[in-house]
Amino acid sequence: MVSWSTPDLKLYNKELIRKEIQNNETCRKSQIAQLTSLSIGTCNTAINEMLRDNEIIKVDQEELIMGRPADRFCYNKDYFHVMGMYLSGEHRCNRIEYAVADALGNENVHESIETEAITYGVIEKIVDEMLAADPLIESLSIGIPGITSGGVVERCDISTIVGVDLEGQLRRKFHIDVEVRNDMDFIAYGAYHTIYNGSANMAAVFFPSESEGTVGCGFVVNGKVLRGYTKFSGEVSYILEGFGISRKQQAKYWGDRDIFLVYAAQIVLIIIATLDPEEIVLTGNGIHQDEVPAIVEFCSKIVSDSHIPKIIATSDYADNYIKGLVRASINRISFPISEPL
Repeated sequence: MVSWSTPDLKLYNKELIRKEIQNNETCRKSQIAQLTSLSIGTCNTAINEMLRDNEIIKVDQEELIMGRPADRFCYNKDYFHVMGMYLSGEHRCNRIEYAVADALGNENVHESIETEAITYGVIEKIVDEMLAADPLIESLSIGIPGITSGGVVERCDISTIVGVDLEGQLRRKFHIDVEVRNDMDFIAYGAYHTIYNGSANMAAVFFPSESEGTVGCGFVVNGKVLRGYTKFSGEVSYILEGFGISRKQQAKYWGDRDIFLVYAAQIVLIIIATLDPEEIVLTGNGIHQDEVPAIVEFCSKIVSDSHIPKIIATSDYADNYIKGLVRASINRISFPISEPL
């Protein structure tokens, strides 16, 4: 049972109210109270504060059968803006893709650049240009093909940013909220909101093409990304190393689809037996939807069909990636208590 302090409880209640206002085009105070199970008094206090801060806007009045017209409200999509960015070194091509979105997640900008090298200076320049063009940006999420510790890039496929304190340097430079995390955290989170958007457990497994590197995984448990004690959760390529299959050998599997499908099915089976998710999303350029039946067939020889979750494949991981980055940035501002990434 969660024990709330009075200030935290007020913030949590406001997050419940904020979520319902964001999810509905317009709504009344009585409707918000019903949707959140909060008292009219609690809703009234929070809504008045949000109106005063211009977080929500009074849009019109609705005639009721009896009594005076009821005010209706909508969320101010320009109350703040956010930015998401991911770094990629695929196919010997250094690429940075980024988007700027409003407080409801609608993209205003979505661009991609290729650069000779991805360095802190290149990243800072992009952020500087975006903030100059849109001073409403308050939060930035950055995804990397590696792991971080305290905001410092500890290990990464992009060697030019290893050892760099991306979070700290960008926060001090621009005075905005910044978070840098492993790419699979954001890909899984984006898939969760785009494909499943429920409260159950799910996993996203990234299968790269032959020249893109190793497999990675992200887990969403009860709406939150599972990171683990040392933020090492999802590094499934090490499992096969533990069984004597080196990373060099793993990379060769992409050239032989028969071997690859056994490899992919083994990873899926490990996830089924540990997380027991309701859905597994296979994504990346190294997997195809028509290969899913073979993976399911392999798993069904080991466990009963009742334990096999819904499994789908999509190569459109970039869209999920950006959505996860944007959603994470929004949540750190709007839902730091109820919906942290």
